[in-house]
Amino acid sequence: MLTAFILTLSIALISSPPIHAETLVFVESGDDALGETEDVTIASGNDNEDENFNSDSFLYCDTQDSSFGNNETRILIRFSKAFGEQEGQVPDNAEINSAELTVYVDNQGDDILVYRINESWDADTVTWISRGEESGDWDDSGVGSSSRENNPEDTIFSKSGFATIDVTDAAQQWASDPDGSNFGVVLIPTGDDGADIMASEYSDPSARPTLTVTFDQDNEPEPEPEPSAEPEPEPSAEPEPSAEPGTGEPDWDNSDDTAAAAATDISTEGQLRLQSGCACASTNTTPSHALAFLCMLAPFIVVRRRRDTSLIKNR
Repeated sequence: MLTAFILTLSIALISSPPIHAETLVFVESGDDALGETEDVTIASGNDNEDENFNSDSFLYCDTQDSSFGNNETRILIRFSKAFGEQEGQVPDNAEINSAELTVYVDNQGDDILVYRINESWDADTVTWISRGEESGDWDDSGVGSSSRENNPEDTIFSKSGFATIDVTDAAQQWASDPDGSNFGVVLIPTGDDGADIMASEYSDPSARPTLTVTFDQDNEPEPEPEPSAEPEPEPSAEPEPSAEPGTGEPDWDNSDDTAAAAATDISTEGQLRLQSGCACASTNTTPSHALAFLCMLAPFIVVRRRRDTSLIKNR
């Protein structure tokens, strides 16, 4: 049983396609559609809750933001085209090894909690109350507890400069259902000392929000091209013997193998011997002209040979 188990495991390992880790980075660049970033501030309060603040180059996260009438502000960030089946996207159902959201904090403040959002929204029209045109209102205004996950993905601790947020669990969910779950994250403040974050519209691309995803990718070998079939040489047609006019008999070539097989030699006594014999009529085959001609000349050759011999003796 142990041997069978080892054999089964070995076959599984051999037949499994090789896997390698791949990393993709998404950041707004203006001309890269896959790096398209949607980020926006939403604010509470009568003067703000129906307003959209998408065009600002900064994002604000504070419980009492003086720029918004001392009302609470939150940040929404989404990379809407990072997941899918196009080349350059994280493929559907990919096994996510890690996913990090990097932001640049310009104004140090209190800690910020990061949650995965469970409802769709439109960056150009979203507000504290509404998810945007044709989307309806938030189940809980300001992306409250019923519009997001209960547990935070990560925390941005009080600091200035680059901050890295672990969103691996969220990215795994986005990869499993890109169209039905990739609604991004919401950043919620924990105190009244707010923080400012550079937006995707910020002039320096290196300070814009960036999503880095590392995932396992099947490395399927490309099929080898099939060798081109070489045309088989066609056999050359052998000339067929032509019939002599009026006889119906084939016109046999004088160099025919049959004639060569009937080669003759003359012995030292002057006798002509035909290797194939002259009794051609007894073979039930048609003799060649050369063989027939030799058979006819044989008596004359023998007579001439004997005659020459007798002349030599007489001399």
